[in-house]
Amino acid sequence: MISLIGYAGGTILGIQLIPQIHKVIKNKKADDISKTFILLNFTGLSLMSIYGILDSNPTIYIPTIVSCVNTAVLFAAVCWVQKYKVSPNEELI
Repeated sequence: MISLIGYAGGTILGIQLIPQIHKVIKNKKADDISKTFILLNFTGLSLMSIYGILDSNPTIYIPTIVSCVNTAVLFAAVCWVQKYKVSPNEELI
């Protein structure tokens, strides 16, 4: 039962950034998103992933790795939009 709660919470944490990624890509606007927040989030998730792997605890490392990937995608999208000032009518990729 405890593992089920862990996996349920991990699933939510694993998908939490998908709406934000979608919004950045769709609107091609990321002015209000802090790169510092994203980098701190990625660093914390990376450390938790390493901890989960070293502790052989998939309840920790699976969702944190998924969250790391989502955070990296969000960071790339934010950098792309901010660097190239992509307008809403242009294709992002």
